[in-house]
Amino acid sequence: MQGVSQAMLRFSKLTDYAVVVLVRLSQETGVQTSPGIAATTSIPEPTVAKVLKTLAARGLVAPRSAARTAATGCCGRSPASRWPM
Repeated sequence: MQGVSQAMLRFSKLTDYAVVVLVRLSQETGVQTSPGIAATTSIPEPTVAKVLKTLAARGLVAPRSAARTAATGCCGRSPASRWPM
């Protein structure tokens, strides 16, 4: 389309992974582990763990104590429920 400006958002790879992880967390209830999220998303487990750590620091997920990283949506709710559309 000539004369029409198209805006595009550019995300870093880590931001893109964070979106994928948040979507995955919103699809299931209860505690999810980083190996489980990695297995279903094809994101390497160390990257999932790093993303979950960052999301937890920002209050977007609630970390759970475990031998491996685990998380739920914030306050036991899905991350998507925190911001109604």
